Amino acid sequence: MELLDQLAKFLQDFPLEHEEFTSHRNQWENSQLEQDAQEIRKVLQEAYQWGIRWVQQYQNSRKFLDPAEVARYIEQHYLQSLALDSLAKLFLVTKEHLCRTFRQKYGMTILDFITKCRMEQAKNLLGQDDLPIKDIPVLCGYADLPYFYRVFKQYFGMTPAQVRQSLFQESGNGSSIEPTDEEPSI
Repeated sequence: MELLDQLAKFLQDFPLEHEEFTSHRNQWENSQLEQDAQEIRKVLQEAYQWGIRWVQQYQNSRKFLDPAEVARYIEQHYLQSLALDSLAKLFLVTKEHLCRTFRQKYGMTILDFITKCRMEQAKNLLGQDDLPIKDIPVLCGYADLPYFYRVFKQYFGMTPAQVRQSLFQESGNGSSIEPTDEEPSI
């Protein structure tokens, strides 16, 4: 069963319906009533072959990398740790191709886009007066408070407290704080 666990761990990085794998896994586990070496070998081979076929079908269905799909994934998962290696693996491309294609489409790096998503969320959360500033970094994907403050100040040119104060002063006129460096919006 350790090999089935390893296969499940490998497949978790792909957009696989977990019910689909679970139903196959239950079938493979239940077929091992005899627990002899031949039966176990047969079940594991079937599980492995099914996993390989699924990954191949997924790869074949992806003829090209769609940077918009990468951007949507980041927008939905920016609270998690997003490494280029794991993104490239998820989208079945090399890191280099992923970075180049994304930058060509959006004019910014993937890291800059992740930062943009997190900073926009931080700014939105700063609009909630009842939320302490020290709680905001974790809600934006940052575990390290000093690092969050450095990135925030670099991005907005102001501290979180200054942005909060500015948001409340400007709340009536609809103006907004913009990043100091001119990053294109997506």
